[in-house]
Order: sequence, then C-alpha cells, then structure tokens
Amino acid sequence: MRRSGALLTGCGAAMAAALLAGPVCGQSITSLGVLAGGGSSQAAAVSGDGSVVVGTSGSTGGNRAFRWTAAGGMQSLGVLSGDSYSGANGVSRDGMVVAGGSGTPFGGRAFKWSVTAGMQNLGPQSGGFISSAVDANADGSVMVGWRHSGTVRAFRMVAGSAAQNLGVLAGGSSSTANAASADGSTVIGVSGSSSGDRAFRWTATGGMQNLGVLSGAGISSAKGVSDDGAVVVGVSDSAAGSRAFRWTAEGGMQDLGVLPGGETSAANGVSGDGLVIVGQSGSRDGSGAFVWSEDRGGMVSLQEHLSEIGADLTGWSVLSSATGISADGRFVVGSGVYQGSIRAFIADLQVPEPPPCPGELDGSGEVDAGDISSMLVQFGQSGGPADLDGSGMVDAGDVSVLLMLFGPCAG
Repeated sequence: MRRSGALLTGCGAAMAAALLAGPVCGQSITSLGVLAGGGSSQAAAVSGDGSVVVGTSGSTGGNRAFRWTAAGGMQSLGVLSGDSYSGANGVSRDGMVVAGGSGTPFGGRAFKWSVTAGMQNLGPQSGGFISSAVDANADGSVMVGWRHSGTVRAFRMVAGSAAQNLGVLAGGSSSTANAASADGSTVIGVSGSSSGDRAFRWTATGGMQNLGVLSGAGISSAKGVSDDGAVVVGVSDSAAGSRAFRWTAEGGMQDLGVLPGGETSAANGVSGDGLVIVGQSGSRDGSGAFVWSEDRGGMVSLQEHLSEIGADLTGWSVLSSATGISADGRFVVGSGVYQGSIRAFIADLQVPEPPPCPGELDGSGEVDAGDISSMLVQFGQSGGPADLDGSGMVDAGDVSVLLMLFGPCAG
C-alpha cells in the first residue's frame, strides 16, 4: 500500500480570553521530532487510520527505525542482534506491523517488526546475504522488498512461507519491490530490462509486467499502488525530464507534470482509491512536496495548500517531500526543514473544523438572552459548556464572559 495519516490536534477547550482573541484551531501539520540524541528524522509511511507513522531518525546510537503515535510519540524499534543501524520503510494498515531493514556498514537484513513479537529477521541468517523489507500489505501478512545474493531480486513473503523470488523483466539482471496492494496479490517496483530499468507490476496470475516509460526511452520506477492494485504511481524519464506518473491498464502512463518553476517530479504514494497522489517536485533551488488529484486541478504545492486552509506553518521553511498518504487521502507524511533541521511531519489535508461558538448554549445560533437563561439554570453546577472561564464551576465569572460574547456566532 505504501500510502497507508495523524492524530492532529483539533479544537479544544480554551480560556475566555483566548476565545475572544480569535480561533484557536487550525493545527494541520505536526513535527514528529527525533529520537533522543538525534539530529534529523524522515517519515516513510503511515497507517490506514492515520494513527501511526514510521520512518528513520538519528539517535545517540545511530540511525534507528521509529514508530510514532500521537499518544506515545516516537519509539525506537531497535536493531537486529549485532547491527548498528535500522530504518523503517512501510507499515500495515492497522499500524501493528512495520517493514524495514537493519544492518552494519558491511550489509543489512530485512526485518518484520510487530507490536506483539518485536523485530524479526526475515533471513536467511548467513551466506553473504543482504536484504530489506520495503512494504507490508493491509494486515501485515505479506512483506515485499529485495534480496541480494549475487544478484538483486524482488521478493514477496507470505507469513509462514519462504520468500518468493519475483524474477526480472526480459533482458534484466535485477529487480526490487517497493509496494504491495491491500491483499498482497499485486506487487510493484523496478526491474532491469533489455531497454534499461523499468517500472513493473507483478501478479500471481500474470507475472511481471513492464509498465514502460513516458518518453519511449530512458528509465522508470514504480513507488506506490492503490488498494486494488489497479493504479500504480512512480517516476519516469520523459522528453522534458524526470516526471511523476500515474498508470492504469486503461490509460497507460500519465505524466503528472511539475510544480510551477519545477524541473522534475516523482510520485511516492497513492490513496487507496488511486485518486490522490503525493511526492515531490524539484528545481535548481530545491524540492517541494506536492499533492495531485483531479479535483484539485492537478499538482499543487503541499505547503501552499496547507497555508490556504489555515495551517500554522510557523518554523517550517520548506516541506521537501511527501512520502506517504493515508488510504482515504486525508493525511500526508514526509519530511521538511523545521527550525533549521530536517524533521518528519504529518499533515491533514482537510480544512479544519470551525471553532465552537462559546456561550451559545440554547442552539439559537447566536449568544443572546436565551443563553443567559440557560446559564442561570446551570448556575452553581460544576463544569459543562456553561463554564466559559474554565474555573470548574458555573458562577458570576461565566456570566461576565457571556456578556462579552453577545452576538451572532462566526461563520
């Protein structure tokens, strides 16, 4: 899935003074921070419900795979025995299974981490073997990635079974798998071929299919796939340079263009229905994360979109890349520059809900005499919507605040 958002802070209760000063919601982007001793972090993928993000962070012990939740923050997943670093690449829809790699400067090994069993080496244990797991399907029962033992090959591993070698395209010598469909029956990635590296789509019934390139020559790579395996996204050479693409059996490979001023682009993830795509578009001055969908008119800057919906972007100088998107197309994860350092982020694409209308107690749509009557009924009681000043009791202070709020509710 590889696209499979965050529990972002919504509108909460506020003191009367803050309410009078203006809206207090609109928190649409969150920095995920770093592990202890780390200098930077990067997000790779997000769970289907937006509650879990995985990626890689620096730490006092070196780079570590992490799993982040709003409640628990960033958790190091550790390393396999004897290793010095790890990184997380993909996550199951429920956030319970993580795909990644653990290694030393001399090589690495694919791992499957789960909440119940911790980090598991996907083996083999010896023999000059290096590998990495890149994605998991919806329930974590299928892992995909690559293995190198003389030659690099894409693999698909079903829980309880040996890894399956997915082969290569005609004329090719290597392949890597980058993502799996929800049920794990479709795998996408890149394989060498007689014409150079090509994006592929693999199924158990059809084998490995060459998806071609935009320009008729050059190279391409598939990065993400929809839930049903019918939509594939990635990057391809074109006559104008590297371009993000969206592929379907009916329409072939579609060039998604670049951001204004951009020279290149690449797609990294796609929503479950295949309609929303994320990635980055670059120029000589750097790169910027993008969101693409037909109802948005094509490719738009993620940073500009968040600004338009009222997100607080304080501290973010640039959102460099978007690497994953939730199944419903609502939440995006990636990395950017926050307060001068590279940080993983999660962003909500939806317009924040309007703030509540404090003091509007009787459902009339405005703060008026009817609300005074409602407040008097609750006078002397603890808490509740009539406790406007947060004192814990409905009292004279709340009446004073109510009088200051008199009038129609905003919006």
